[in-house]
Amino acid sequence: ALAADQLLAFDGLEVRAAADAACLFRIDQLWLKPGDRIALLGANGSGKSSLLRLCWQAIQGQHERPGLRWHRAAHIGYYDQSLKQLADDADLSDALYPFTLANEAARSQVARRQALIGAGFAYARHGQAVATLSGGERARLLFLGLSLAHYHLLLLDEPSNHLDLQGKRELAQALQGYEGGCLLVSHDRDLIEAACNRFWVVADGRLEEWPDA
Repeated sequence: ALAADQLLAFDGLEVRAAADAACLFRIDQLWLKPGDRIALLGANGSGKSSLLRLCWQAIQGQHERPGLRWHRAAHIGYYDQSLKQLADDADLSDALYPFTLANEAARSQVARRQALIGAGFAYARHGQAVATLSGGERARLLFLGLSLAHYHLLLLDEPSNHLDLQGKRELAQALQGYEGGCLLVSHDRDLIEAACNRFWVVADGRLEEWPDA
């Protein structure tokens, strides 16, 4: 069983791009707890995003997977770099609703509209379809959803890809103040150095902890 303060733990997990593909790397005895903001580092194609997808698919489907355990009471969110968690045909307010199911204070239409205004989406735009947003606006809306959801653990795959410089600063500040756990894949050195306090590196077929980035 997981220790009470462990959100995610690995013990002998083999990471593959697909079920029938070769093993990209193995993880022996690493774990993540609240307050850990961990950067996943390694060369392009080394399997960092594959690890996040593998974790998310297991968590979503509640599938047991050898070498992977997560706290069953933890509320877990995933930022997919394709931004697919937002329904294209939903308006901005409705798109936030699924993220508020565990946060009663944010669930009402009024609360969601206030959150949108606070995130820079003017009232006149709230009926706009998600499909009409730019990449940066869509990323901003997804971050707003993740922040309203009160997640204990965030899996973030290249979250700064669609953001401008100001958006990247805001993301770094949000992560610095985040009390949950975070597993981050990013090539943005400034974001990693500003936001992360642990570093896991893919090297020689293993994922291992390094003292710094």
